[in-house]
Amino acid sequence: MRTSPLFLGSFGLALLLLLLLACAGPDQPTAVPSSERATGDSETQASPAQTRSTRGSGASPTPTGAPATALPSASGSAETDRAALVALYHATDGPNWRNNANWLSGEPIGEWTGVTTNEKGRVTKVNLDSNQLSGEIPPHLSNLTNLESMDLRNNQLLGKIPPELGNLANLELLFLQGNDLTRGIPPELGNLANLQRLYLGGNELSGDIPPELGNLVRLAKLDLAANRLSGEVPAKLGSLTFLTALHLYGNRLSGCLPSSLQGRWDREDFRLGGLPFCPPPEQISSERKALVALYHATNGPNWKNNTNWLSDVPLEEWDLVVTDDTGRVIALLLNHNQLAGPIPPHMGNLVDLKQLFLGANQLSGEIPPQLGNLTSLIALELAENQLTGEIPSELGNLANLEYLSLANNQLTGEIPSELGSLTNLEYLSLSRNLLAGEIPEELGDLASLEYLYLNGNQFSGCVPSSLSGHLNMEHSDLGGLELCP
Repeated sequence: MRTSPLFLGSFGLALLLLLLLACAGPDQPTAVPSSERATGDSETQASPAQTRSTRGSGASPTPTGAPATALPSASGSAETDRAALVALYHATDGPNWRNNANWLSGEPIGEWTGVTTNEKGRVTKVNLDSNQLSGEIPPHLSNLTNLESMDLRNNQLLGKIPPELGNLANLELLFLQGNDLTRGIPPELGNLANLQRLYLGGNELSGDIPPELGNLVRLAKLDLAANRLSGEVPAKLGSLTFLTALHLYGNRLSGCLPSSLQGRWDREDFRLGGLPFCPPPEQISSERKALVALYHATNGPNWKNNTNWLSDVPLEEWDLVVTDDTGRVIALLLNHNQLAGPIPPHMGNLVDLKQLFLGANQLSGEIPPQLGNLTSLIALELAENQLTGEIPSELGNLANLEYLSLANNQLTGEIPSELGSLTNLEYLSLSRNLLAGEIPEELGDLASLEYLYLNGNQFSGCVPSSLSGHLNMEHSDLGGLELCP
């Protein structure tokens, strides 16, 4: 049987095509992987032979070592996702990654190591943790518009964090800790409205914490530890109501922490590097005003110790001022400090004060009745000054007072009976003043009293019988006075 020339020609062409495919080899990259090819929505489907013939075309990925090309500005597609991953591979020394299986191959990008895609082939996760990436993070990653999680921690990434990452509107998790990233934290990260975890610790980041991070309303965990950040913690971080973990230690931060974070500071995952909490704004103004008034009223420039007074540093850094963990003033230890002048009534605004020691100075004028507002006060020491006038009856409001010493002044008038309301009082010294009148019987109601000094005054009458138990006390000077019948 004779073979037609037409048949032989077709057979020869087919054979030639098979030889060419064999030479191409199985390892050549495929320009259009199966997950991205035309689906049943098209009128006709390509045959296997037609699909294979597209290999090696100009649409193939950039070969290893070639520079990454600029990405298109489209809203995103599987093609732009592939290009963004190729840019990451080239920018971070992909050939030397610990695991780079299928990268730059013709396999669907969802089968590239560390890449997860959705049903449309769009990238939703990139996880290359501890994979020996080195180099800079390419801004092209901002084209992964469906990205929900990016984990590039524990590599050797350097350079800046691309501000373009702030365009990843769907991002929920961003892990970049444990690299060598430098420069500042981009404020554009504050645009990531869906972000729940932001881990940037263990880098070389510097500059201020951008207040824009306070816009991350869904943020639950924030790690900025072990960097070179400086400046103050933005007050806006206090608005992150879902925050359950905050790491700030190992930086060069100054100032104080937003008072709105105070209710969460003792959680195990709040590691704040020893920074104090800021007082609420209304207390900042009232407490500073009170201390500034005291400074000016009592010749502050000539005090023995006045370092940092009137400065903008936290009150705890002012000489002889003690604050609690929230930054509220709880003690003034100004004994023997050369204060001279009147005690200003503004002192009544220090409502958290527990100890007020102004003894052994040159204070003059009257004791302000506003001190009766200091209901947290435990100890009040005004002895050894030149105070005049009467003892304010308002001191009887100090229900927590345990120690009261007004000795060695020039106080006049009678002992106010209201002092008998100080049921916690253990020490009372009014000796060596100009007090007169009778000793009030109400002092006998002071069941906790162990120390009582009244001598050196101009009292009349006798010692109330209610104080008979104090006549011969070891710590009392009533032995020379007559007991009332």
